[in-house]
Amino acid sequence: MFSVESCPPDHPELQVLMDELSQTLQRMTGDDGRGSFVAEDLAQQGYLLRVQEQAVGCCVVRSHAPGVAELKRMYSRIPGGGRALLIPVEQATLQYGYQKLILATRQVNHNAISFYHKMGYRHCEPYGKYRSSDVSICMEKIL
Repeated sequence: MFSVESCPPDHPELQVLMDELSQTLQRMTGDDGRGSFVAEDLAQQGYLLRVQEQAVGCCVVRSHAPGVAELKRMYSRIPGGGRALLIPVEQATLQYGYQKLILATRQVNHNAISFYHKMGYRHCEPYGKYRSSDVSICMEKIL
């Protein structure tokens, strides 16, 4: 039913899904989240979740530090899509030599926080620009 494929971060279907995510985040948090992501950053890999041939979910993984990758722009249009996408993305990230995956999300995004907890992520110390944020939380998972 589900398939996951890697793609460049500027892939047109990935851009459409990330635009939908930005609109959702803008409505939910007042910030579209685009300030934390630059598609032209070559140190990242995009992923698309498909049902049959239809792209229904996406995320991007980028290098953060030796052995550590960062999950960005996770989104799914359909129930169960997040899990169907994240598991193979974690496996691919591990195969690329990363041992830990980190992420940041808004504190008001209770669905995302709950989802990541269910997927084995735990709160961690803020990193990067999130050190000075009072609206975001950071999470990590040892792969």
